[in-house]
Amino acid sequence: MIWNVEAPIPVENKKPEAPLPAGMDLIHKAGELLGPVESRFEGGQVVSVEDLVRRAIETEADVARLRRLSLLLSEFERSHRAAAEGGAAEADALLIEDSAFEARLTLLPRYRGGKGISPDQLLLKLKDRGIIHGMREAVILAASACSNRGETIYRLIVAAGDSGQAGEDGSVSFAVKAFDKRLLLDPDQPFFGDLSALVEDVKAGALLARVTPATPGRPGRDIRGVLQPATPGKPITLGIGEGLQVLNEGSEIHALARGSLVVGEDSLDLVPFHVVEGHLGVGQDVAFDGNVLVSGHVTGPLRIQARDIYVAGNAEGVQLSASGDVWIGGTIQGKAAVEAEGRVLARSVSDSSVRAIGDVLVQDSIIESRVTSSGRVTTRASTGVIEGGEISGFRGIATHTLGSSYGLNTRVKVGVEDLRAPLVAALDKRIRENEDSLSKIDELKVRLAESGLSVRQLGPEQQMNYISVLRREIQSLEELRALRRRRKRVDSGKMESLLPGVSVAGPLHPPVMVEIGEVSQVIQEPLSGIILGVGPDRRMSVRKEEGRVRRHG
Repeated sequence: MIWNVEAPIPVENKKPEAPLPAGMDLIHKAGELLGPVESRFEGGQVVSVEDLVRRAIETEADVARLRRLSLLLSEFERSHRAAAEGGAAEADALLIEDSAFEARLTLLPRYRGGKGISPDQLLLKLKDRGIIHGMREAVILAASACSNRGETIYRLIVAAGDSGQAGEDGSVSFAVKAFDKRLLLDPDQPFFGDLSALVEDVKAGALLARVTPATPGRPGRDIRGVLQPATPGKPITLGIGEGLQVLNEGSEIHALARGSLVVGEDSLDLVPFHVVEGHLGVGQDVAFDGNVLVSGHVTGPLRIQARDIYVAGNAEGVQLSASGDVWIGGTIQGKAAVEAEGRVLARSVSDSSVRAIGDVLVQDSIIESRVTSSGRVTTRASTGVIEGGEISGFRGIATHTLGSSYGLNTRVKVGVEDLRAPLVAALDKRIRENEDSLSKIDELKVRLAESGLSVRQLGPEQQMNYISVLRREIQSLEELRALRRRRKRVDSGKMESLLPGVSVAGPLHPPVMVEIGEVSQVIQEPLSGIILGVGPDRRMSVRKEEGRVRRHG
């Protein structure tokens, strides 16, 4: 008889609906004594289950186990004789288990007085199952000979498809130090180390990185001959940003200008760094068209204006303005004012003002401060505190503890204050102004070309004017690129419509004024582990993590 199953099922885990065929119970016993007893192809021969038992007998030193193995081998021999004496069916007991890329054959001892099973018959039975690719003909030939000697074959691989080969992921290996911003963006895993050690100033033309593109992989074919598409490697997700050029057919990244390599979440950029070793004090203002990094504390009154601002210590009584991100390793405190078109990240915020187009991510606490974000305002979910002040996160607020046990007034707002609109209007205006300036310069170049005069033929004063125009063109192009980069960043922060809320993992200490969209409510009772939102009736809802809903008002 022939049993066919679609996939291998461990016999020991499957309760048979009918008595097990002769020999299968002995395979169970062999497995209990020896562990895996699958047959294999060795030296041009098939190793049967009985062969495995014989090999174990030859090396077994334990008398009790040796006796059990010897008895088991005798049971196999008696089973063979019983099959012959009982007039068993002439057909071999045959089981084919197959998956997409593998076919395994089980052959129980055949009827000794009947015909043996030939290799052609085995091939035909496999083809009847639709198995046409990856046949191991030498194994099938040896399996036929082994079975015809009255040996037991168990789960022998007789056909193997080709699963193909997955492609290699793309990668970038850096030839210089890379300032990896991604190390700084997780408030639950704060960065410890010397930030300035990550900065390396490189010259124009320097090799910065080598690129290994993803490979497409190799397709395969299953045992039924079906072509399996290749799995390509993951492509490099970092785009090539400003200040960089790709050479040598995309295999190398070089610097177009002087600066430092910065690895962002989605791009590589070459950005100039102004590094201050140590502390920055009163009156030491910094305005820099690049990134500013201070390895110590910053104590005002002073002002820093840059693209990204990194301060390893505290920022106290200062004004920080960034067209990118602001990262403070310590606390923003002492009436400090921080504005960023990107994100703001800090350990704590105390008695200060923070305004950001992106998210505001604070590890420990926001105390008696005014924080406004067009993204989300979050503190560490396990220990973070928002106590006192006014916190506005257009896309939501998440913290562990909200409100003050000392009676400080705390107000939170979501879905109310979006800082993007005025910034977009200002950027669009400056973009148009630069585009108009460049258009006028282009017209001037066209008129000069139509006149038939070269620059050398112009008078000294006209040449100076022309050089001034060219300088203005370069300045406008650089400013336009920067403005478009900032505009693109603001646009990338947009999200589809969602229902923002306030998530409090731990306690909420009343009173807390909550404003969500057009709905506002003063929470007057202690709560814990809740999500504040707006219900379908346009009233404030308090949803517990278990899914229970309570409404106030």
